[in-house]
Amino acid sequence: MIRIEISDGEKEYIELDIENLVNANLEGLYLHRADLANQNLSGARLIGANMRGAFLMNSDLRKANLQDASLITAFLNDATLEGATMVSTSFRAAQLINANLSGADVFNADFFGANLCGANMNCKRISESRLDGAFYNSVTIWPESFNPKEHGALHQENG
Repeated sequence: MIRIEISDGEKEYIELDIENLVNANLEGLYLHRADLANQNLSGARLIGANMRGAFLMNSDLRKANLQDASLITAFLNDATLEGATMVSTSFRAAQLINANLSGADVFNADFFGANLCGANMNCKRISESRLDGAFYNSVTIWPESFNPKEHGALHQENG
């Protein structure tokens, strides 16, 4: 049994009848402000999940399917999203500081206002995602010959 704390005004919990979160089916769940920091969610199905403001710092989301998920204002600092599917996912104003998105498919993902400082953004189809107003710094990694400024991202040296 897994118990996830949700802080949506008052502390609540979601209980799932599973042993762990690896390859878990969490499709469409309401996980607003869920505490999932330091968790192994590799291969998890989070399609359409509402994860606004979720705490995912230091979490392993490798090869997770986050298609159509809402990660608006989520905290993904130091998270690993390597090879994840993030098609049409919203990361508006999310904190992705030092996150690893290497090889992730970000087609039509929305990074408006996200903090990408220090992140590895060597993603698939990055040129087909929205980066307007996203912040990055000199250590943010982009695909070769990709110019984030041409896609609306803003350079910020102190990030």
